[in-house]
Amino acid sequence: STDSDLGITGIWLMPIMPSNTYHKYDVKDYMAIDSAYGTMEDFENLVAECKARNINLIIDLVMNHTSSSHPWFVEACDYLKSIGDGEPDLEECPYVDYYNFSKGMKSRLNFIKALVHDPQVLFLDEPTSGLDPKSARHFDALIAQLRDLLGISIIMVTHDMESVKSVVDRMMILKDKKVFFEGSLAHLKAQVESLDTFLEHI
Repeated sequence: STDSDLGITGIWLMPIMPSNTYHKYDVKDYMAIDSAYGTMEDFENLVAECKARNINLIIDLVMNHTSSSHPWFVEACDYLKSIGDGEPDLEECPYVDYYNFSKGMKSRLNFIKALVHDPQVLFLDEPTSGLDPKSARHFDALIAQLRDLLGISIIMVTHDMESVKSVVDRMMILKDKKVFFEGSLAHLKAQVESLDTFLEHI
């Protein structure tokens, strides 16, 4: 019952709230204790014992790292899906303002929303416009994956040549208001010396 047994005056805990990850930095419930660390009763006993020994207890409370399964995040995502391209209203869903939703995430949400109607043909207009290169490539992968999984046809208008190389089966290139090329990517490769150079200067 002293404050000198360990030679310390404080204990700093990493996040102890429920989480799907080992490090617990993506919290599912800020009002509970992860079972890996015991129960709320165990935590209350720890607080009491630290207090009896004049040891400060610090909790790493990461309010800016919620889990993707946290109710706040789930509700924010559902709300953004429901309004499509509309502007969010914080009075309707204040949780939207808790997060910084990237344009890439909004694009994915809108894309998935369009699939709810089980279309046979899906039209995409500059789907990677405004995205950083990494997000754009992730979006390309999503397009290709869902195209193959659902067996749908996707007609895409794009200036993103990386998307062209990674997603399209057939393409039409317009130049000076005329059809400059129509066919498969393999066909185009066979006609030009360097596909990358050609696409950069088209």
